Amino acid sequence: MTRVYSNPDPAVAHLVRNAIDQIGVPAIVRNDGTATLMEIPTVATWAEVWVAAGDRLGEVEQIVAEVLTDAPADAEAWDCDCGETVEGAFGACWSCGTPAPEAV
Repeated sequence: MTRVYSNPDPAVAHLVRNAIDQIGVPAIVRNDGTATLMEIPTVATWAEVWVAAGDRLGEVEQIVAEVLTDAPADAEAWDCDCGETVEGAFGACWSCGTPAPEAV
């Protein structure tokens, strides 16, 4: 298993995991409930995304980068195929991980 991403916000880690799942690579989120443990150093409580991607690790890293790409703050909201309305600032759907449509 390889850690490909970490973030103090478990919701962001799950967004990344969902995007990785979309390309058929199983991914898990670890530490998504440990942020309230005060005796552990802060970074040790960050949610982490782990994959067993093997030869697809480069593809996984590219997906992570795409999900984390900042959209313009004034971008319009968009409707995902899964039925969710997503704020324009997000590069992917928070619910299913589908990347935002390209600007026309």
